[in-house]
Amino acid sequence: MPHRPEITLKPALPDPEGHGICRKARGWFGIELEDVRSVQIVTIDAELSGEQLCPEIYRN
Repeated sequence: MPHRPEITLKPALPDPEGHGICRKARGWFGIELEDVRSVQIVTIDAELSGEQLCPEIYRN
């Protein structure tokens, strides 16, 4: 069964990839964004238990 955990930075940490997206949105489209947070989504096609999929292990 495929699982798709989302990997994010902790809210207290700055997100350099998100800041880059803000700069590009302003430069390319003239859109001012206050904040952008990036999310990495990984597909794992394996039989895993709920304990193995604990959300905390995927957080930077």
